[in-house]
Amino acid sequence: MYRRGESWCCGNESHHVDDAISTSPALLPNDGSIRRVLTWMLFCALVGSGCGRGGYEERMKQRLAVLATGSSFYVLLHPDVTAIYDTGVALRLPKVFDSEARGWTEGDVDDSGLTVGAARLHPPAMKLPGFQFCYEKLLANAEGRRRPIYAYFAVIDAEERKRTDLMAQLQEAAAAAFPGQEAAWQEVPIARPSGETETWSKISVDGPQQFDCSAEREEIVEEAGRLDLYLLSTVEQHVLIGWRGPADIAERIGLFEAAQTAIGTLEIGGPAPTPPDSAEQESSDTA
Repeated sequence: MYRRGESWCCGNESHHVDDAISTSPALLPNDGSIRRVLTWMLFCALVGSGCGRGGYEERMKQRLAVLATGSSFYVLLHPDVTAIYDTGVALRLPKVFDSEARGWTEGDVDDSGLTVGAARLHPPAMKLPGFQFCYEKLLANAEGRRRPIYAYFAVIDAEERKRTDLMAQLQEAAAAAFPGQEAAWQEVPIARPSGETETWSKISVDGPQQFDCSAEREEIVEEAGRLDLYLLSTVEQHVLIGWRGPADIAERIGLFEAAQTAIGTLEIGGPAPTPPDSAEQESSDTA
């Protein structure tokens, strides 16, 4: 399987997240110090250019918004883009999906010799159309028992499937898998590293659900959990990305906050843009 900067053999074996991804990237300096530096540079640039008060305040808000967004990308995500196997898309993964996470596709066999079944490839009772790949990471819960969290990736040809039909199918499946939940699509603005926003469709459901713990020599266990599905459609394809995990683990590690941040870095057919990493770069943008 392909990972950024590295070729992998695609066979019946597990696939690690790209080892080139750093698990301890340099973070932005303290937000307060950056804001003070940025504020001073913006003041100098704008006053020197003769901007009025209204223009100054508006540009100030925009730059601070970019800075705040950029810092969340550094704090929550790996610094490098990961190309997702056989999808044509790439994004910066949440840091929790590190070198210990395993990547699976149909027909893979895990380290214990078990074929990775549907319960580890898809959300419960929801076989994702166009499924290509998923990441699985085991983390300990409050009782010390390791449970899986997931990132799912699917791509559907837009000529073969209408967006409305796809959304109806997924909504029906989510309602069946999580009875009593309001499994409805919502339009959500997703922040990009540039400070711009992009609209995705999202379903979020929570409640008791099954987790396949065969990798831990346990059977299927049922625990409270949450599933978020994001859908973005282009003229050529529908991109579906899902995130799932037990409620206690997900809350402790901030899984779904990091997941939504990662969605904002998605690129189709090219690398994701890199957010500003210093006040110096920001000042060059305002020149």
